[in-house]
This record gives sequence, C-alpha cells and structure tokens, in this order.
Amino acid sequence: MKNRKNNPLVSVLMPVYNCEKYIEQAIKSILNQSYENIEIIVVDDGSNDNSNRILKNFANLDNRIKIIEQQKGGIVLALNNALLNARGIYSVRMDADDISHTERIKKLISHITKNTNTVVVGTQGYICDRNGRPVKPLEVETKNDDIQESLLYTRNKKGIIHASTIFRTDLAQSIGGYREQFIHAEDLDFFLRMGELGKIENLNECLYFYRQHPTSISATKSAQQYQNATACIREACKRRKISFTLNDVPEKLEIIDFKQTELDFLLNMASLSTMYNNKITALYNARDVLVLDFKNKIAWKILFKNITPNFLWELLKKISDNLYKFFQK
Repeated sequence: MKNRKNNPLVSVLMPVYNCEKYIEQAIKSILNQSYENIEIIVVDDGSNDNSNRILKNFANLDNRIKIIEQQKGGIVLALNNALLNARGIYSVRMDADDISHTERIKKLISHITKNTNTVVVGTQGYICDRNGRPVKPLEVETKNDDIQESLLYTRNKKGIIHASTIFRTDLAQSIGGYREQFIHAEDLDFFLRMGELGKIENLNECLYFYRQHPTSISATKSAQQYQNATACIREACKRRKISFTLNDVPEKLEIIDFKQTELDFLLNMASLSTMYNNKITALYNARDVLVLDFKNKIAWKILFKNITPNFLWELLKKISDNLYKFFQK
C-alpha cells in the first residue's frame, strides 16, 4: 500500500521483556505488513538480555519504530505507556514473541473503518510451538453478542485474543487503558469496559500466530488470574446492572506448588499437534522429548503414529487391542 496519506495512521503497541529469541521475527512480521501507514511503539520493560540492542538495530533501519525504555514495571505499565504515546487513530496489539500475517492490519483496519459502531476487532489465531511450527487452531466467536457473553460468563474462553486486536485509540485512552488491580486479567477488564462503548467483533480468518514456549507456570499466577477475572466481571455486572451469575471464587485459593517442566510442555505440544494432524510439529517435539528422556513411551508412540500411514496405524492399533483382550482372559 504505497500511498500512506489516504490511510489512517495505526499505532502498533508492543511490550517487550527478555524476548531476544523471538523479537526479530515479531518485528519483521509487522514491518512487512501490506498496510504501511503505521508507527510501532515498543516499550522495553527493563529487559536484561539482548532485546534492546536488537530493537535499536531495527529502529536505525526503519523510522516507524519508536522505542520507550522503562524500569521493570510489568505488562500493564508497559501497555499504558505505549497507549499514552500512541498517535494513531487506531491501535493494534502485538506481542513480542508472536507472528502476524502480512494482511492482518489491512483486514482489521478495513473492518473497523467500515463498521463505525465497532470499537474492537480481533482475529482467529493459531497456536505454534517455540519454533513457530503450527500446533492447533485458537478459535474465537465472531459476533458481538457471543463475544460479550464469553467475556461475562466464561472468563473469555472463546471471546477474543488480546494480542490479535485493533481498537479505537481515543476510546481506549478515555477509559484509562489497562488497570493494574486486575493484573493477569487486565485484558478481560479492558474488553469489558470497551464493550460498553460499542461492539466487539472477530474476523473469521486466522491472522495471528500465538507462540508457546517452555516456561515455569506457577499456580500462584493462575489463582490470581482467576480471582481478578471474577472480580472484574462482578464489577462489569454492576456497571451494566445485570445479575452476577458466574461462580464466585473464595478470597483465598489453595496454592499448589506446581511448575510445568520442559518435558511436560514438549509432550503437550507433540500430543496436540498429533491431534490436529500437524505431523512435522509432532515429530520435532517428540524428538525433543526423547532427547530429554529416551525411554519415554508416550513420545515413542507419538513418533511412530506420525511416521506410520493412517491405515497401517489403525490396523496395528486394532491388533494390539485384540492381543491385549486375549491375554486379559
């Protein structure tokens, strides 16, 4: 899209914290958008790896990139800092370890400009492994009523993918952006408040690729997310003068000291990829499991299932089941 003057400025809001492995691919996926009239506001939230150096290299090559540095303050502060500095009529979210389809911004801006009552638009997504290989679809509702219902009654299970969205900058600024008291559920709270100003919709196209990679996921964060999600929904119900029907959460949840291991993560990626017939992804992740645990039976099963033709696999499974029944007699 060569003529930027005929198209409204779009601000891309990207918080960054220690993403040296993935930031280059994320930035390139935005710089290569077919819609060119953009500014990219990157907020470096006190990274202590090479993220800042990589960002500055990109900024030297493309003047659309603006870098804001802050001391480690968390995702809410970073998002609000980006939103405060946004000059675009519309703002687009982007996470520093994800990938955008080249047509994403063009299609989002086309939809939101044609639908003046719509304040937020997202897209369908696809979960990828740490190397960007496809794992499974991340499907969300498309119509406003269904999305609003998901936000209010399911804690956004199929409502909207935060980082896939475009929204009207002035409205987001007018409601004060994101709120710290709902940390880990700040996106749900944001969409509930934006949804009171107009419609929320999702395109029925997969334009956003959500990367998952091995991290230690503590139950403490999950518990806080669950509590804060419930709290912001309760507050939204009061504002909308409707009954709060979501199952309540006790003030204190029992915290289980659980952390996901890399092996568990890789097994999950391999299993999901197999389920959705992404054989190459399944094979790579099963291989990585076997590097860590060569005797892992589940990984070997996944490996053989994905290298064996379907008809032969079903035949072998049937024979195995029959043999098991025979020896059980």
